[in-house]
Amino acid sequence: MAITLKRIAEHCGLSLQTVGAVLSGKEDLFRPETVARVQAAAAELGYRPNSAAKAMRSGRFHAAALVLSDNPWRSTLFRPQITGMDHALTAAGMHLVHALIPDEDLRERGQMPKIIGELMADGLLINYNTGIPDALEQVITKHRLPAIWMNAKRARDCVHPDDEGAGRLATEHLLKLGHRRIAYIDYCHATTQPDQHYSAWDRQAGYEQAMRAAKLLPRVITTPQTLSPAETLSATRAWLSAADRPTAVVTYCEREAEPILYTATALMGLQVPRDLSIVTIADDPADHTGVPLATVILPRYELGKVAVELLVERIAAPKRSLPARCLAVRLDAGSSTASPS
Repeated sequence: MAITLKRIAEHCGLSLQTVGAVLSGKEDLFRPETVARVQAAAAELGYRPNSAAKAMRSGRFHAAALVLSDNPWRSTLFRPQITGMDHALTAAGMHLVHALIPDEDLRERGQMPKIIGELMADGLLINYNTGIPDALEQVITKHRLPAIWMNAKRARDCVHPDDEGAGRLATEHLLKLGHRRIAYIDYCHATTQPDQHYSAWDRQAGYEQAMRAAKLLPRVITTPQTLSPAETLSATRAWLSAADRPTAVVTYCEREAEPILYTATALMGLQVPRDLSIVTIADDPADHTGVPLATVILPRYELGKVAVELLVERIAAPKRSLPARCLAVRLDAGSSTASPS
């Protein structure tokens, strides 16, 4: 049987009003010994607050809903991002509810307000990175739902890493070492594939900016379609065998860096970094092959943490949108770069 405030009041010999006030967070209105009596009685009896009743009284659920597409390619979620969200929610006295929602539900008129009510959440953390249905944005705007978009580049109410800065920082590192034949490699995003994540363009743009600032011609290597592992090795060997092969490369992520490292060293007898320097972009220092790769680190923990902090601001002032937040990146030098031989 649930322990009621009335039973706690009878147990500790205080009024129902006093017990209710203490257990609702108004301890500062009473003497310390009174607060201690109430808390001790509540603990002894095994009292648990009625969250639903509290929400009805306050009009707040103290919860954020994490909205994800049921298509995993549209809602990539990172472990450090989750940790950052959890820490910020705890600091704000909130918790997280999870909503894995079929895309067709997001398109249905009136579905989002229903989802919010069923989830019992005060606002949305949207981790819906590409192919965002227009109806989702329209409903959020129409109903003024407090929402923050994560890992999405928008004019307002979003937080994302500085992917353009990541491409630029990686390239500038190689330029400072004296490299001039620097290529940018992206096997992850086929040029004919629709709904690309903004980072595909931004990282390449950052690379091109740095090359042009150094008065050098950019060299971008992409593919029209997704490659199999064997095709990836074959394509890599082709450009590494060219007479004017790059002395250094910047890769979109570690998924390109690893086959490039394998092809150069195991299949072609090249040495990294003497014959080829490699810089990649990732969430953590890339070291899956025994060679610590120079890595531009993306701030995934901060992404989750800042998203919650922004959402708390939106919940407090639902009519006020917030400027987009772009999070700085940093370089871990690793041991895969050196001056050209």
